[in-house]
Amino acid sequence: MGIEQLMNEKADLIEVEEYIKQQKQYYYDLSGGNCFNVYAASTSWTIIPDFDMPPQYHAIERVWYTGAKQNPDRIYISEPYIDAATGDICFTLSNILSDGDVVTAMDFTLSKVQDTIERMGNSNEQFAMIVTKEGTIVGCSETDYQGEKLQDVLPEYIDVFERVEASNEHRSFDVKIAGSKRIIFSSETNNDWQLILSVASGSFYAEIYKQMIMLGAIDLLMVMVIIVFYMVSVNNQAKAENTLSATENFISSLSGDLRKPLDDILKISDRSLKGQSTGPDDEIRELREAGKRLQEKMDNLFSYSSILRSDLDDMELNKRRERRKVSSSSRFIRNGIIGIMIGALLVGLILCLGTATKWGGTRINREADRYNSELTQWMLQQQSILRMFTDVIVADPSVMDDYDSAVKWLNDVAKNYSEMSFCYMANPYNEHPVIMNNGWVPDPDYRVEERQWYLDTERSGDGYSISSPYFDAQTGLYCITFSRIVYSNEGDFLGIFAIDCFIDKLIDVLDDSYNEEGYAFMVDRDGTIMNHPYERYQISTTNSVNIEDTEYADAYHSISAFLMRDYDGRYAACYTKNNEISGFTVFVVQNWWSIYGTVLIMAIIYLVLIGASTICVVMMINRFIR
Repeated sequence: MGIEQLMNEKADLIEVEEYIKQQKQYYYDLSGGNCFNVYAASTSWTIIPDFDMPPQYHAIERVWYTGAKQNPDRIYISEPYIDAATGDICFTLSNILSDGDVVTAMDFTLSKVQDTIERMGNSNEQFAMIVTKEGTIVGCSETDYQGEKLQDVLPEYIDVFERVEASNEHRSFDVKIAGSKRIIFSSETNNDWQLILSVASGSFYAEIYKQMIMLGAIDLLMVMVIIVFYMVSVNNQAKAENTLSATENFISSLSGDLRKPLDDILKISDRSLKGQSTGPDDEIRELREAGKRLQEKMDNLFSYSSILRSDLDDMELNKRRERRKVSSSSRFIRNGIIGIMIGALLVGLILCLGTATKWGGTRINREADRYNSELTQWMLQQQSILRMFTDVIVADPSVMDDYDSAVKWLNDVAKNYSEMSFCYMANPYNEHPVIMNNGWVPDPDYRVEERQWYLDTERSGDGYSISSPYFDAQTGLYCITFSRIVYSNEGDFLGIFAIDCFIDKLIDVLDDSYNEEGYAFMVDRDGTIMNHPYERYQISTTNSVNIEDTEYADAYHSISAFLMRDYDGRYAACYTKNNEISGFTVFVVQNWWSIYGTVLIMAIIYLVLIGASTICVVMMINRFIR
């Protein structure tokens, strides 16, 4: 737009070339070297700063020129290519002006993209690449593949690339590549390039496998303990059964020996009662012999009983001693097992909670990055528009000399930008302190130099400012002002140029964040909430709420995901991200269950299983001790 304005004013090529050089330096600094060249060409001239054009070079034959000419209604994005001067992989954005002849272009290096891709695929377990829709690799963890066609160097990924391109939701999926199972993650850029990350299944689940092995080892230890106690119980039961059998045999044998003398005594008694006596002497003799035999058996019985009692006493004493030893050992083992299982329980819970925190934090951080990126893109767009206006004024300050012509020029250019509400030049020392695209003329007592946006721009170190939202008296709506001090090439102060955007334009950036799982909102540098699903927090002409007066105050000062009770009484996880360009803060609030629920369920199941196992083992040990 800047070059088009110069061309409309019939500027000579020297002015155009100087303007292009300024733009090259500006965008090089702004992008940190990502944009390294700015140039323009037509059928009659070519301006490429710092390029010694060979005789065979014809700009109108280059793809950036022909591509822009064939696509007059949009910015043309070239296929990536290796730059002959730098050796880096690059791509070009180009656009044809309204005259259908002049094409402007900007070159961007993908070297920083390559650095990022290399970090994403920094091992054999992970492989990352970015592929254009035509199949050119613009970044790859294998640097030798950069700039090559996917089908030439990685044919095994052709099916993966086609599947990723056909996907709308870009969900992960499993594939088998070169005999190895891998998980594919993907994402799509605004210009339809595909980011593909291939991760070995084993490494992806390594942490889970470690936990499973640890839990399996604990379970195996418990099973071994149970088996040992079972074998000891079986051995004790066999000993008890043998002792009981020996006792029964002894009693059975002793009963037979006692029965015979008793039978003899009974027979003698029967004969006397029936009158069949053989004589008193014989009967007394027989009774005496039977009594002696009975006494002998009784003496044997008492002697055995004494020995048995002594043995039993010794055995009981030994058993008590052994029982005490076994009991002490069992208690020691029991306490040790309880300690091990409680330790395993705590370790497992810590791992589960750590995993929940990590996964949840990563997810909500990713959401915050996404909204922050959208905010950054919007801010950069407004900054670029502001830069375009000021660069034209610097190149030709006379464009603002005539009031009516200046208003018309501002209005003609502003029509091309739907995001813009108003644009204006402010200089309190001029006859018209404010020149606005809609022709608005301030009241005589209006002091533009006292406006906050004007003061902030004056005080800024780089002469650039983004205001906090404010109530605009002219429109009756809240606005945000982007402003920049304008100096001539000779260093003279020309004024402060500003563009206004209604706050609803900014809020539109986060419109799609409101859903059942959560929402996102923004806070300005002063802590004022700019948008919010809760009407009481939403900024309006009659309402303004500071973040410090809400339940988000603690989260505002936190550097990690923060659990809190939300305005509707439900628990939520909140994460903040500061936008470096505007100084605004992006808040992402997600339902805590959607973030941590799955892993917490796993932790509860783990707790129940380990707890139940612990109770069973302790009960078995206690029974053995008894």
